[in-house]
Amino acid sequence: MMRSPVFALLLLGAAAPRQDVPDLIQKLGSQDFEEQGKAAKALEALGPRVLPALRGAAENGTGDVRTWAQRLIARLQENEGRARALVARLGAADGAAEAEIRQMGWPAADYLREALASEDKELARRAQKLLEELEGARAAEGAFAKSRLAGKRDLLAKGGGDADSEKAVLEALKWLSRHQSADGSWKTQGYKERCRKLARHADSPPCTPNPGEDEHDAGVTALALLAFLGAGYTPLSLDDHDGIVFGESVKKGLQWFLARQRPDGDFASPNQPKAIYVHALAAQAMAETYGFTGLGVYKDSAQKAVTYLLAAQNPGKGWRYGPKSGDNDSSVTGVCVGALHSAELARLHVPRAAYDGARAWFDEVTEESYHRVGYTHKGTGKVFIPGKNEDFDHHETLTALGVTSRILMDRNRKDPKLVGGCDLLLRDKPSFKGNQTDFYYWLHASQAIYQLDGPSGKKWQAWNFEMKRTLTAAQNKAAAGCTGGSWEPVDRWSAEGGRVYATAVNALTLETYYRYAPLPAEK
Repeated sequence: MMRSPVFALLLLGAAAPRQDVPDLIQKLGSQDFEEQGKAAKALEALGPRVLPALRGAAENGTGDVRTWAQRLIARLQENEGRARALVARLGAADGAAEAEIRQMGWPAADYLREALASEDKELARRAQKLLEELEGARAAEGAFAKSRLAGKRDLLAKGGGDADSEKAVLEALKWLSRHQSADGSWKTQGYKERCRKLARHADSPPCTPNPGEDEHDAGVTALALLAFLGAGYTPLSLDDHDGIVFGESVKKGLQWFLARQRPDGDFASPNQPKAIYVHALAAQAMAETYGFTGLGVYKDSAQKAVTYLLAAQNPGKGWRYGPKSGDNDSSVTGVCVGALHSAELARLHVPRAAYDGARAWFDEVTEESYHRVGYTHKGTGKVFIPGKNEDFDHHETLTALGVTSRILMDRNRKDPKLVGGCDLLLRDKPSFKGNQTDFYYWLHASQAIYQLDGPSGKKWQAWNFEMKRTLTAAQNKAAAGCTGGSWEPVDRWSAEGGRVYATAVNALTLETYYRYAPLPAEK
């Protein structure tokens, strides 16, 4: 069974201290790996107060209970020594110590509370300030997890997901982990160098064909991170899948973006093609990471990224490829709305006025009768890149982005634009047939219909039947050597993102059941 750290992360929120320690220790031996991970994270969040009970379990427990207890004891003792040393440095106004405590997060809270009673007033003052920050971060984490992924198992069952769809996600994430570059990024072409370096696939041919372009490395890296986060894996995740720890893959990818983020908050490199696209996807990944972990390093990065994204918006309209370019398009604008929504869930600062411009843009390009959304103006028609994908069929991707954006912004499911837009999508269900194949359309149409109608609605069930069957059947099976877990890069947009794009986007689509739980209607 796949372990999902989502539930473990939920327990890092305000509910953690109310957990019964003996009950949690007993759950370390559960046959449900998900429950084991949840209990372990809850115990770690409780801090050093649980050490006596864990020592008893390490001595007298059996099997997984003893293994988990020994691991948690080592981790808590290491955290205890480090935290005490860092807190002791606060009285000297040590900025580096403050930064490390923020990165450590909630496990440092007990030691900050001890410092409140210190005779060193400066130490006590700084400890109080940091403790308030950690409380706020923990509240943000709990809200984000509750809004976005609470009840994953229930949503999966209600929405029509199953063991096959979850296995496809797991295999896709394993493929992505195996093909991550040493620097933490994913490369549209360079990832193939990883193929022959993997002992498991030493005799397999590299993953070909792959039409992607190097200039889209940052974009596919952001998509890959979102695929891990969409399944609930964060830099704190410890789950081991065939020797692969997804948390390490996420951490390395985030570090790659942190290292390239400019002082103004921009994640895209200078002269990056489609820079706002790249930045918005990376900003969304950073915001979601902060929302799950509550760690200050991700909060600071995500807030800077959101501030840059807001500054890049065309006044009173949407976004396109460059900051304040004067041009708008529905695809980039929809992706930016998604990034701002994730930032909102993580309780970062997002002024509602940003949505006013996006709403105005979608109003401008939406047809009154069929509620079709245009690209750069109303009635755009087919969108293509000459010499790359002009032979592929047109799909209502932009309409899907418009529907999802309106729901995320306004939560008014009775808006005729949403119902009419989804009716257009339902006329064009997924089909893995030559030039009809469009992974990007399937992703956004799945999100739109699910947000309008899921998880139990008839529209969603009709769409999901074809989406799930099409994607799970088309995925390369694990026994296929190096390509196992990936999808062939044969869709409308694979000419740019290649196999990494295809695999990340299709994993995201199969995570629709729980990636964004349907939002409640606005009161």
